[in-house]
Amino acid sequence: MALVESCDLYGVNVAHSGSVVGLMLDRRYHDVEYLKWALSQTKLTAHWPKQHLLRAVPGGVQLST
Repeated sequence: MALVESCDLYGVNVAHSGSVVGLMLDRRYHDVEYLKWALSQTKLTAHWPKQHLLRAVPGGVQLST
């Protein structure tokens, strides 16, 4: 949470199991390279060694028929 607050991110999303964690940001306003560096300076990458920059999609999940 310190990273979210210090970088003024929109929030954090954690899966029930804790196996997936998402930082909510806007790449137009937030410094993604700095965030990658800041994460590398913490012990968080030991728990979550892979990071991916993904786009949020409107409408959520839809079932395919």
